[in-house]
Amino acid sequence: MSHDVSDIVEEALKAAKGQLVAGELGAVVEICGKILQLDPEQGFAYRLMQEAYVRRGASDEALQVAMTHVEARADDASAWFGLGDIRLRLGLLKEAEAAYGHGLSLEPGHIGASTNLAVVKLKLGALGDALAMTSELVERDPSSVGAWHVLGATALSLSDFHRAAEAHEKMVALDPDGVNGWVGLGLARKNLGDLSGSRDAFDRALALEPGHGAALFGRYLALPIIHETEAATEEARAGFAEGLEKVRSELDLDSPEGRAGALEGCLSMTNFSLHYQGYDDLSLQRIHGALLQTIVGASFPGHTAPKTSRSVAGRIKIGFISANFHWHSIFKTHGGFITHLNRQAFEITTIHLGVKVDDATRALQSASDHFLHWPDFNPKLVDAIGAMALDVIVYPDLGMEPLTQSLATLRLAPVQCNAGGHPITSGLDTIDYFLSSDLMEAEGAEAHYSEQLVRLPQLFTAYPRPEVVEPELPEILRDRSPTARLVCLQSLYKLLPQFDWVYAEILERIPGSELCFIAEASERVTDVFRRRVAGALEARGLSFEERVLVLPRMSQEAFYGLAGSATVVLDSFLWSGNNSSMEASWLGRPIVTWPGPMMRGRHTYAILRRMGLEALIAKDLPDYVDRVVRLVEDDAWRAEVETAIAERRDTLFDDPEPVRAFEAFLLGLWGLNS
Repeated sequence: MSHDVSDIVEEALKAAKGQLVAGELGAVVEICGKILQLDPEQGFAYRLMQEAYVRRGASDEALQVAMTHVEARADDASAWFGLGDIRLRLGLLKEAEAAYGHGLSLEPGHIGASTNLAVVKLKLGALGDALAMTSELVERDPSSVGAWHVLGATALSLSDFHRAAEAHEKMVALDPDGVNGWVGLGLARKNLGDLSGSRDAFDRALALEPGHGAALFGRYLALPIIHETEAATEEARAGFAEGLEKVRSELDLDSPEGRAGALEGCLSMTNFSLHYQGYDDLSLQRIHGALLQTIVGASFPGHTAPKTSRSVAGRIKIGFISANFHWHSIFKTHGGFITHLNRQAFEITTIHLGVKVDDATRALQSASDHFLHWPDFNPKLVDAIGAMALDVIVYPDLGMEPLTQSLATLRLAPVQCNAGGHPITSGLDTIDYFLSSDLMEAEGAEAHYSEQLVRLPQLFTAYPRPEVVEPELPEILRDRSPTARLVCLQSLYKLLPQFDWVYAEILERIPGSELCFIAEASERVTDVFRRRVAGALEARGLSFEERVLVLPRMSQEAFYGLAGSATVVLDSFLWSGNNSSMEASWLGRPIVTWPGPMMRGRHTYAILRRMGLEALIAKDLPDYVDRVVRLVEDDAWRAEVETAIAERRDTLFDDPEPVRAFEAFLLGLWGLNS
């Protein structure tokens, strides 16, 4: 290329850069097109044209430019990096991984491309790879804001909230004017139970970008994981109600950027902690649901209207959507509705939105006609689900995870069901039915749901028999010999402060006994619980250190070992055990429960009724204490109960009746069950 042409190209590139800054995207494309006629290998022109198309929303054209760049400069790492960038933006993750990999083979160690490849690994669910890559990157270049960001996001996905907080603290120190660092720090602190620090971080984000969706949600809708007092719980609920109005008033849904930011808020968190406060949440769930429907519907207006019911013959097309289709409590309680469903009557589509894949995932895949693993959200996935023309969608666990909750706000099938794996009403107008256990629901329970309550038989589960290979008693318990070991297997956030006195009274009435709990991932949350229960014991002259053990989190086999060592298992109040009570029953251990008014406080009640063990169901809290004490002191009665459990526990597991009833309910919707 002559010096004259080179000078012309250089001046044209400067002009194109200026037009890009000015937002004159058509001019950028035109100038770069002329540059490439003069110099078909001018890499920077390709990148400027690609960026202009991206900003215009012309993703297909941007991809074509990147492909042409690679064809023209196959030995240029930057061309491959550009192709990786647009593929990543389009959600073509495997293709992006290949492009970045090839580029890095040409230019090993490139920080930006390596960081973007780590983003791809994160979105593909290869969390170990993403963590290893970003850990190495920040060690190699501690000033890389992008690498710290991806490290923090990966740690959040792994629920390693301490590492996530540390990474985002590094990020904001390097870039205090970057919104994403403060939002990530807020989310990490929230999950560590540091609500004050979380709000400080979200406030910094909002000062930088007022109306930022995820920051608004975090600042005004985040709730304490655990509460110091009952009054603090009530205060948190009032704050959440005020926060819903604050978020609604602050969001911008009139611009594309505002709608995208608001959607990001929906995808950043759920109101999970609200549901464990022990109240009827229907009114708040309706307000929260209406907010979500407004936000998500603004981004996907084509999926808000009712769907036409099926008009073709053949199998009913059913879709199951969850982020927990792996070895998880939801697989245990609800996996059987996929693996045991009648394939002659139903065409099964299973959509796994989570990052983890294991043998449980593969079992669901084998049981499905169509299995899709979408661990990364892409707006095109919404259209893809709508195009499947499903007759019914079942959400096993609404309220546990934000992407599933956001999808449920749309009308993607004529019939949409909340299957109660997270036993709380959705509050959404788009969810038609709440599928539940008749044994668990109290009389008049219809008033607890925005959906139409459908009472299905028994425990509404085909729960698999636990595979107890080799239970391991936690090491801390191996040299202890209390007069009785009382064990509460529940997450500490289920244990409300107004019931702390119950544990103190039980320990007071059973001298020499010990009470075991399991710690939360956050030491801050665990410490709140310790202080509360220690206060209740001290009021009765008892020593928390001598009588109570808060065990570190443990493996499944250690959990079995702990449960199996219990003299009596203490159920929690207002939100009872379900998975843990099923597993403790399989291990033959007696559980005492006091059923609450709503289904989420009646799991163990139903399990005991199914086994005919009503004697373990208390009529009130003093009666609960009495039954625990009697089980410990009356060896003959306890032996009788243990024998009954051993003889009757099989009735709890692999029960086909709920699955057949589920099928009959669905077939009946279209008059097909005659």
